[in-house]
Amino acid sequence: MTSVIVMYVFGAIMMAISILGAFGAHRENRVALIVVSKLRVALIVVSKLRVALIVVSKLRVALIVVSKLRVALIVVSKLRVVLIVVSKLRVALIVVSKLRVALIVVSKLRVALIVVSKLRVALIVTCFPVLMHYVHKAFNICLAVLFSLATLAPEEQHPPVAAACGSSSTICTPLLLGTDWPAPLAFNLSSA
Repeated sequence: MTSVIVMYVFGAIMMAISILGAFGAHRENRVALIVVSKLRVALIVVSKLRVALIVVSKLRVALIVVSKLRVALIVVSKLRVVLIVVSKLRVALIVVSKLRVALIVVSKLRVALIVVSKLRVALIVTCFPVLMHYVHKAFNICLAVLFSLATLAPEEQHPPVAAACGSSSTICTPLLLGTDWPAPLAFNLSSA
C-alpha cells in the first residue's frame, strides 16, 4: 500500500515539473526552464538513489539471508554429525542386542554345563559302581565258562604236541602260525 502512495506522489511531482517546463517553454522564461532542468536532474538523481537504496536494502536482505543460510549450513552440518552419531548408535544397539543374546546363550550353556556336571557326578556316584558290579559278574561268568570248557576238553586233542612234550617236568607251548603246528618250545621248570 505504501509503494502505491509513493508512486502517486512521485507521479504528481513529475507532472508539476512537466507543467512548469511547458510554462517556461511557452513563455520563453529562461529561469523556469533552468529550474525545470535542475529539478529533472535532481529527480533522476533521486530515482537513481532510490534504485540504489532498493539495491542496498535488497543486498541487506541478501546478507541476512546469507547469514541465515550460513546458520542453516552449520545446523545441517551438525545434523549430519548427529545422523552419523545416530547411525553409530543404531549399530551399537544392534551389537548390544547381539551381545545380550550371546550372554543369554552363554548363561544357558553355563546352566547346561552345571546340570551336565551334576548328572555326571550322579552317574559316577550311582551308576559306576552298579556298572562295575555287572562287568565283574560278566567277567566271572566268562571265566567260569572258559574254565568249565577247558576241563571238558579231551587231553589228546593235539597228539603231535603231547608226543613232543613227553615228560611232566616241562611245559609245552605251541605257536600258532597258520594251520601247521611247529615244533613246541619247551621250558624246563626243574632248573628254576
